[in-house]
Amino acid sequence: MSLTFAVVIPVGSDVSDIDRLQRLVRSIMSNEPRVRWIVLVDDCPRNRRLERRIDIVPRCDVVSVENPRRGGGLGYYGGLFTGVMHGLNWIWHHTDAAYSLKLDTDSLIIRPFSEVIEDTLVSNPEIGQVGVIGRTCNRADPTFGCESSETSPLTEMARRWEHLLNAVGGNIDLIEMSKAENHIDWYSSFSHVYALIRGAESRGYDHLSYCQGGAYALSRTMLSRLAEYGCFDEALRWSNIPVGEDVIMGMHTTYAGMRLCDMSRDGDPFGLHWKGLPFSPPVILTKEYSIIHSIKNDPNYSETELYSFFRSAGRRV
Repeated sequence: MSLTFAVVIPVGSDVSDIDRLQRLVRSIMSNEPRVRWIVLVDDCPRNRRLERRIDIVPRCDVVSVENPRRGGGLGYYGGLFTGVMHGLNWIWHHTDAAYSLKLDTDSLIIRPFSEVIEDTLVSNPEIGQVGVIGRTCNRADPTFGCESSETSPLTEMARRWEHLLNAVGGNIDLIEMSKAENHIDWYSSFSHVYALIRGAESRGYDHLSYCQGGAYALSRTMLSRLAEYGCFDEALRWSNIPVGEDVIMGMHTTYAGMRLCDMSRDGDPFGLHWKGLPFSPPVILTKEYSIIHSIKNDPNYSETELYSFFRSAGRRV
C-alpha cells in the first residue's frame, strides 16, 4: 500500500537527549522512506525549538510541541504520557498518517519496518497497538512475561480510590485535604482518570498488559477512538499519576476497545528491552530486528560502541 506514517518522540531536558535525538532521526530517515511527519515533544520548561536542533530532513515535516505539563507532574511516569498524548493529538489533527510510531530517544532504527507494521494493522483492524508486550523481547530473559499475571497498578489505584471514597462518604474534598498529610499528589487528578480506568475494566482490563515504552506503534483507528472518547482532552490529568507511560497507554488501548499485538519474534520489527539491549549486537542482526532499544545503560557496550558496531555492519545509523 505504501502509506505514510508519523513518528512522535518525547525529548528530555538533558543535553544527552539532544545528541540521541539527532542520531535517532538520522537512523529513521536513512532506513524508512515512508515517514512523512516527525513530532518532537519538548519536555524542557523552556521552548528549545527542537526542529532547529536536527539536520534538515527531506520529504518530511518536523514540528516541535511543548509538553503541556510544563515541568510539573512526574516526568518519567504520567508526565511523559501527557507529552506523548499531546504529540499524538497533533498527529490526529494535522496529518492523515496510517499509523503513529512512538520512539524514545534511546531507541535506534537499523533496517526498514513500515511495510510489516502497516500490513499487520490493515489486516487486523481490531489491533490498536503493536510492539513488545512486557519488558523484553528476549524470551530467555527472567523478566520475560513476568508481569502477565500481575494486577495492573492502575487497577490497584482504582480500588484504593474507591476505598478512600467510601471512608469519607464520597466527599472528594476530604480526600483533597488529606493528600498533603499522606504525601500523595495524585489524589487531585485521580477523580478524573478513574472513569477511564473503570471504562477499561468494563472492557476486560485487569492484568498488567502493555507494550514496552521504548517503541510502539498505534493504528489510525486507535487515534480516532482516543479523540472520539475525549482521551486527548484528559491527557494532562495523568501528569501526576505514578505509573509508567507505557502502562497507561496499554490501558487506553483496552479503553478504546482495541487490543495489543506482540511483534517481537525473530524477523519482527521490535527488538526491545527495558534496560540496555535484549541481545548482543551480532545476535540482534541475526534476528533481523528493525527497531532496537535501549542503546543507553547497556551493561556490556557503551553508546559509542553500539553506534560504531551497527555502522560497521552496514546499518544506516
